[in-house]
Amino acid sequence: MKSERETMHSTFQPFNSSSLEGRVKQFLRKMGSGVRVSKYKAPGFAGTFRNSFKGIRLALKSERNIRIHFVTAVLVMVSGVVLKFSPAEFSLVLIAIALVIIAEMVNSAIEFSLDAIFHNRYSKLVGMAKDIAAGAVMVATFISIAIGILLFGSKIMSLI
Repeated sequence: MKSERETMHSTFQPFNSSSLEGRVKQFLRKMGSGVRVSKYKAPGFAGTFRNSFKGIRLALKSERNIRIHFVTAVLVMVSGVVLKFSPAEFSLVLIAIALVIIAEMVNSAIEFSLDAIFHNRYSKLVGMAKDIAAGAVMVATFISIAIGILLFGSKIMSLI
């Protein structure tokens, strides 16, 4: 007798199989019958926070650029406090920081996913996807730098 996992794997044959439509119908029947498709248990409300913090820890441990962004973010926030930013100015700084860190984390997730799928083999399309994701980080960084120049520049000029 086949286990649930073996049944699921034997159901999803490569696309050269004759009946993709039949496989989709069988998959939908299984979904309706209460058979779990995922091998992972639903984490619940507290588990989602645990998983989120685990993701942040993994990003910080594995990606040097994210660590650089986090350190820079702390320095920028401390500078904002020292320069007595208004709540609106501080909000803009936080949005800029979030933009860069989110872009960097999505970039890392895309890179890890593509490396896992393609087993670190070279592919021109994978390279293009990674370059586009890295470009998104660069755009986010440039926009954040521009926001920083506007906010910090005006504060520093008023001190002079």
